[in-house]
Amino acid sequence: ARAAIRARCHYVNKKWLGGLLTNWSTTEMRLQKFRDLRMEQKTGGIHRLPKGDAARLKRQLFHS
Repeated sequence: ARAAIRARCHYVNKKWLGGLLTNWSTTEMRLQKFRDLRMEQKTGGIHRLPKGDAARLKRQLFHS
């Protein structure tokens, strides 16, 4: 990790998820969904949803 930091490169230091590179399109879609959820949370869009939907989205944010 130190060498990667010195070289200013990205690195994985906990757990490498299987299929991270081979299923990049799926990974990228999930990342975009997470970004969208965070934006909805920041702008208050989640609070306009029904309670059940808002709770489900908050759980997804918490577990991401």
